[in-house]
Amino acid sequence: MRAEDDKVVLIVDGKAVLKLKWDDMQRVHKGLYIKIKQAEEYANANQIIADHALLTRAGFPVGLTNRQDMQAEVAKEAAWNRDLRRAIRPLQGVASSEVHGTPSVIRQSDIDALPLPQRMAYLRRRYPNMKFEERN
Repeated sequence: MRAEDDKVVLIVDGKAVLKLKWDDMQRVHKGLYIKIKQAEEYANANQIIADHALLTRAGFPVGLTNRQDMQAEVAKEAAWNRDLRRAIRPLQGVASSEVHGTPSVIRQSDIDALPLPQRMAYLRRRYPNMKFEERN
């Protein structure tokens, strides 16, 4: 490839094959890039299916492809691949850090309503690095 003024020239085997203005060549580039990615998806279909099936089996709602035929294969792999089930099994023993219960919301008016010693104790717990003076 080479640039000539505001045009881009595509050269193959030493011969100019395509000569377009830069903005037209940019549109050609975008079309080529899309087709290159589609060809890459086709070439790596088995790996994409395996990775997508692993994510599906692990519970991550992330898709790696929009192709219907590959998604059907992913569903079969995720449901029936015994090796995939065994690969994920060690993850089931991970301890959860999930917190149960409802958090309490303390409004400023609730703090103001507390007696002074309790208010000071709350502020000391809430802001441990600050120094508070009790004033009457």
